[in-house]
Amino acid sequence: MIPTKCWVSSFMNWCMPLMIAKAVTGRPSKKIATTIGLTGKMIHAHPNDELGKLVKLIIAEIGPYPHKKLIPKTRISIKRQRPYAECSECGYRVPMLKKFLDVGPPICPKDSIMMMPEGKWD
Repeated sequence: MIPTKCWVSSFMNWCMPLMIAKAVTGRPSKKIATTIGLTGKMIHAHPNDELGKLVKLIIAEIGPYPHKKLIPKTRISIKRQRPYAECSECGYRVPMLKKFLDVGPPICPKDSIMMMPEGKWD
């Protein structure tokens, strides 16, 4: 059976409401997924042989999707040395949050002395 555009449209009209009409999880979603031909655990379900062949026929009938080449955006991260405080006795180190820099360095929980500010505190 070679799918026609009309048949493909009716198939999609039948599938899509089942999948997106309700945000279902658990057994109801598994029942929908197995009904349309997905197998395996639902966290990484894949099409069975019959659905795989059907999807290939649908793709062959519809043709390629016209689009430009997808280029992922690269995220530029700015590395900045985070301020921290270090105990001069035991070497305990704690990173400091920006909102607490004006309060000053904390007290060492082990030695009960004021820790030394390190890094950029300005």
